Order: sequence, then structure tokens, then C-alpha cells
Amino acid sequence: MVGDEGHSAFVKPRGSDTPLIHLCAKCDAWEDDGPGGRTGVWFRCGDISIRRDSRTGHVLPASDPQEVEKTYLGLMEKGVEFAEKLTSADWGKYAIFKDLDGNEFEIS
Repeated sequence: MVGDEGHSAFVKPRGSDTPLIHLCAKCDAWEDDGPGGRTGVWFRCGDISIRRDSRTGHVLPASDPQEVEKTYLGLMEKGVEFAEKLTSADWGKYAIFKDLDGNEFEIS
């Protein structure tokens, strides 16, 4: 584990400089705002930077917004179902997709 914001943990493989997975629990500070208002797993889209959310002050790993959009459009073309369409936030872009069992995952 490389970070803990109280409601989430960031995990990275040995030898990596950046987190690969962000495990997130529901966070009261986010209220009902997505994506932090739900429990989930985050997948990065290429290189990331660590950013601070201006509203909550929480530290967030986030991929380059252009890479997130590229990944989003590629998944849409393949018929992936999105629970939340591509959204811009002050720290980057994100979208929530569903797997075949209805589990939700965040790309950002």
C-alpha cells in the first residue's frame, strides 16, 4: 500500500512509482458526489499524477484527462456499458463502467 486517505487505499506493484489500483470506500466528505460517493475499484489510464481535490483536500491519483477520454471512447466503441458518462472534475476526468455482472469500476 502506498497511501491511505482514511476512506481509500492506493496499491502498486513492486518496482512501480505510481499506484495501479485505488480501493475506495464510501466517503462522507464526498456526500453523494461521484466517484467518491461509492465503494469501488479504480483503474488508471496511462501515466498518472497525484492531485489534491480542492473540495475535500483528499489526495487522488489521476491519469492524464486526454488518456481517460481516449480510453472511455475506446470502451464505448466496444459496447462497454457506463453507469456514469465521462465527467470533468477539477482534478481530471472520470467515468464509471459496469462489467457483465453489474459491478462498477472507475477509470480516471
